[in-house]
Amino acid sequence: MSSILVPVDGSELSERILSLLGRLPNPAALELFLVTVVEPAPTATHHVVALAYLTGLEKRLRERGFQVQHAIQEGDPAERILATAAMLRPSLLALSTRGKGEAEGRGSVAEAVLMACPVPLLIANPDPLPLDPGQGFARILVPLDGTPTSARILPHVEGLALQFDSEVILLNVGINDADVRDLTPQREALEKAGVKRVEGITRVGDPAEVILAVAAETSPDLLALTSHSHPETVRAFGSVAEALVRDAPCPVLVDRQNPPG
Repeated sequence: MSSILVPVDGSELSERILSLLGRLPNPAALELFLVTVVEPAPTATHHVVALAYLTGLEKRLRERGFQVQHAIQEGDPAERILATAAMLRPSLLALSTRGKGEAEGRGSVAEAVLMACPVPLLIANPDPLPLDPGQGFARILVPLDGTPTSARILPHVEGLALQFDSEVILLNVGINDADVRDLTPQREALEKAGVKRVEGITRVGDPAEVILAVAAETSPDLLALTSHSHPETVRAFGSVAEALVRDAPCPVLVDRQNPPG
């Protein structure tokens, strides 16, 4: 991981996603790109305020050892964040689900970014997020729906688990008993790669409800999944990802995969 795009809006809530970067080792090797989106046709005051905010935040992050750049964009927040991600192609986009308040549309911005993010997305509800969450991700919960597309999150999980010596919990949720999939191949592949602790769990029920229930049972530090939408399958994790981002008790790493066409 070399570059992270972080949208911020001037609020402490939007900045809380930055606390997760404290879990990553060697911050000097990371390049952060901060972006603030101001309303269309902003006044000079809007630009001055945004620039002063970004300059101050950049200074604080540089003092923590990060390499930082910043930019001010004009227009619709979700559109400009997605356009910036498409242009920069960072290793990761990190976003709080709320900033200045849901009344100002921050929740809808996060949902729009989730639906179309062209790069892996680390997203979290800022309310329960501690300002200093410590180092690493000790336990990672990984929902898999049995499709090859859902397994595309596993290389990200493998890298994190090896870096932080994480325990990995693989979870398959079937709509019914016949829909349950064996997780042995995925578990053995992670173990062969060097991940020391891998557990496989299978459950039956509504995917979002079951995933949230298992998250409550296992207390993961990170929930990681592929979000992929396909009109012909209810097992895809498109809408499930939205529910998890809204209600998960921990940060969520989402790698969105769009179907062909």
